[in-house]
Amino acid sequence: MNDNNDTSDSRFSYFFLGLGLGVAGAVLFAPRSGAHTRSLLSEKADEGQAYLGSRYADVKQTVAAKYSDVKKTVEEKVNVGAETAKRTEKSVRAAVDAGKEAFNREMNAPETNIV
Repeated sequence: MNDNNDTSDSRFSYFFLGLGLGVAGAVLFAPRSGAHTRSLLSEKADEGQAYLGSRYADVKQTVAAKYSDVKKTVEEKVNVGAETAKRTEKSVRAAVDAGKEAFNREMNAPETNIV
């Protein structure tokens, strides 16, 4: 389980490392003027922000759907468990009542001599 988080963390680390190297390379080797390069970098940063925003929205929607599914499943299981508990309680009460009734019958029955 920890391996998945490590892999995901390393992917983000590599992503940001590549992003930083790309920006540095673009600035160092840009064939355009400084103003044009800054404008281009600003546009690319905006595109990156928009991309990350859409990915975030997708992930958020997926997580919400999974949460809804899990919540529904848990609620169903809890309801089944509650119904089972009610049935079991009724059965136990009926058995206890039957035992009390049999005990009272035996206690009130006339004594018979067994020879």
